[in-house]
Amino acid sequence: MSPKSKQASTHNEPPRPDPREYIKFMLDHFKFERFFYLGATVISLGLLVYCAAILLKDGKEDKPAFKSALALLAPTGLITGACFRILKIWNDCFKVIAGYLNQHQNPQEDDEANEQ
Repeated sequence: MSPKSKQASTHNEPPRPDPREYIKFMLDHFKFERFFYLGATVISLGLLVYCAAILLKDGKEDKPAFKSALALLAPTGLITGACFRILKIWNDCFKVIAGYLNQHQNPQEDDEANEQ
């Protein structure tokens, strides 16, 4: 391919969007989920502290604290689930961004591969 045709193909390509626009889109797209899981985590932490306080109080009075200890499982599970979903959302975002970057990193190499 001659330099002129290579230059012409470069000028005909649409401008590439900035990766920051993709990041902003993904953050805006998952805004509800992020706030939902953040709220669930905060509520769960509050429940955990409350259950731990009851457990300590019940332990001082020599009462069986089995119910209080069992109650710790619910907020702990909710925190774990919320953290898992948040990490999944971020993993999906990074996959989209990495795919975009891999696709648009070296367009000259892509043009040369298409020529062959």
